[in-house]
Amino acid sequence: MPKLAVLVACNQVLFDDEVAPSFIGVFVAIDVLPPPDVEILPNAQNPKQWFVCSMWLAEDKDMNQVFTQKVKVTMPNSIVFGEAAEQFKMDRRSHTVKVQIPFMPVGAQGNLAVDVWLESETRKVADVHRYEINIYHRKRTA
Repeated sequence: MPKLAVLVACNQVLFDDEVAPSFIGVFVAIDVLPPPDVEILPNAQNPKQWFVCSMWLAEDKDMNQVFTQKVKVTMPNSIVFGEAAEQFKMDRRSHTVKVQIPFMPVGAQGNLAVDVWLESETRKVADVHRYEINIYHRKRTA
């Protein structure tokens, strides 16, 4: 089964001619600073796109097999923000999957969980891997 080598959240992912990714703006924490006298609602979202990017390393038996990467983003209040699936054929020793997310949920403080795993023929074939992004609501000081 393929092994997860890299899992990041970032602002952008660029690929060179050899399909090697460059991660721009990798983050693990976001500070939210609302305007004065504005309450952050539990369903608040920042309308800035971001990406979840993973790199999978193949074993010999994985070559030319088809896998589906699943991604689930869960807010700190345990509400699932979104899910995605991307199917790919493991035709190289490593494979990169880039998932675009159009908004960042910022309404709940705590750790936003990004869970990633692989399936083959609807059967989970890799452990669930978690990447956490800490959301913090800053207070304005006078």
